[in-house]
Amino acid sequence: MMGTSQPQPNLFHTVQLEDLVPEDHPLRKIRPLVDTRRLRFETLFDDTVRRAAKEGWVSDHWSMDGTLTLANASQKSFVPIELHQSPERFREVMSGKKKAERRGGQDDDKGNPSVDWRGEKRSNKTHRSTTDPDARIATKSNKEPAVPGYTVNGVMENRNRILMGMGVEVFRGPASEREGGLCWLDRVKNRLRLRPKTLGADKGFFEKKFIKALFRRRIEPHVAAMDRGRAPAHARVRRLG
Repeated sequence: MMGTSQPQPNLFHTVQLEDLVPEDHPLRKIRPLVDTRRLRFETLFDDTVRRAAKEGWVSDHWSMDGTLTLANASQKSFVPIELHQSPERFREVMSGKKKAERRGGQDDDKGNPSVDWRGEKRSNKTHRSTTDPDARIATKSNKEPAVPGYTVNGVMENRNRILMGMGVEVFRGPASEREGGLCWLDRVKNRLRLRPKTLGADKGFFEKKFIKALFRRRIEPHVAAMDRGRAPAHARVRRLG
């Protein structure tokens, strides 16, 4: 009445993925060429751009921009570069215990104690992150809060939107976008033998030193012009606009 028992002992298997690929499968020939322990992604990127240029997909008109990217570090990790107080006082400030007691508050995260920075000044000249020393206290504008971050710059050709280069810079305000972008233009020229005839950029790049650097590289700046700036370089950009 209960029927025949048909157990399924082979329902679950323990198997290596290697065993599922036949010995003569093409993947076995490809794998040594793309082993992440050997492959240089920088070389792969450059080869891809070279191929795109060879196919005629890279135009002479490029654009450049930068953005602020959050670092994997917290505000709590920033400590003074030079300590002018005793080790005991420093530990007291960083743990936040004394200030928390004065406020009558409790810190729920004992492993990452709160730090009350009210009344204390921090800057990139005086403080560094213990978890990410290359991170900087950064902001895009006075209206936005300062956060630990980096500047990420990108250079792209305009016709097919092919990325020509992208890199991370230590945040130094607008200078990290302008100087980092110029470094990428030089890198593309030196490694790939490619150079744009024109370069588009927003008003943050309307700066005399940057504009003159483009002219020296024989690149016509299509930069968003502003009312300020009376140097010949500024006037030349306005005429181009």
